[in-house]
Amino acid sequence: MAGTEDAERGCAMRLARWCACLFLTVAVAAVANAQGPKYDLKKDVILEQRLSESIPLGLRFMDEGGRDVELQRYFDGKPVALMMPFYQCAGICTAELNGLVKALKQMKLKPGPDFRIVLVSINPTEKPQLAAMKKQAYLAQLGSPEAGDAWHFLTGKQEAIKALADAVGYHYVYDAETDQYIHPPGLIILTPKGKISRVFGSVEYNPRDLRLAMIEASDGKIGTRTEQVLLACYQFDPAKGRYGVAVARVLQIAGAATLAVLCGYIGVSLIRERMRASRAGTTQTGTEAEA
Repeated sequence: MAGTEDAERGCAMRLARWCACLFLTVAVAAVANAQGPKYDLKKDVILEQRLSESIPLGLRFMDEGGRDVELQRYFDGKPVALMMPFYQCAGICTAELNGLVKALKQMKLKPGPDFRIVLVSINPTEKPQLAAMKKQAYLAQLGSPEAGDAWHFLTGKQEAIKALADAVGYHYVYDAETDQYIHPPGLIILTPKGKISRVFGSVEYNPRDLRLAMIEASDGKIGTRTEQVLLACYQFDPAKGRYGVAVARVLQIAGAATLAVLCGYIGVSLIRERMRASRAGTTQTGTEAEA
């Protein structure tokens, strides 16, 4: 009997310990689920609109050829389109790069003669060899090998990446569990002096909007006269990330044009009146002289 009681008591204790472990595991899981991710997508993974702010052009990175380069190198009088993906990303990075290539194919302005494109990986473990492979792949997709001199794929150290991301308002987080970077999509248009001109927060880019942004960033030094006049009728909406017709500006231009036409008409009418009056006076003088 004693042996049976001891066995039952041991079994009960083991069952109690098992139940306690199970309860603890469930409790920990519940707490973890309640806490959720260690980041807030609405606060920690965003792209700000820091228009007119300057970026640090003295930052150093490695280009796709393994050369140590200063960011200033790519600001040589033309606007620059900046994107911060990471090259091993198969998700949003691929989508935004494909969207960029699609827009570039439809634009009259071209990388090289009109603007530069600079990609900076946010993953400090990625190396120039991978950047070079990505560059070759996207140049082939674009179908313009000559754009290689104007489209650069950079890698760098964490300090430089962080400094550039902070300057342009590009906020992302590293998820250790998935070994992935959680980041927003976005294309940042910079002036030749490194000031933020326009920010597009999407994976699809309207060719017209991208063209207008480049012309605006260049201060009208690229693009045709027609495009520069067209820009005067459009206004960028940072909230929507696209250009729209500026009704007030169009009305101002239309009003000015109407006023100019009216003034011209009045001026021509006055000149004609004076000419008629002058001819009439000349004729009367001649008649009086004959009399």
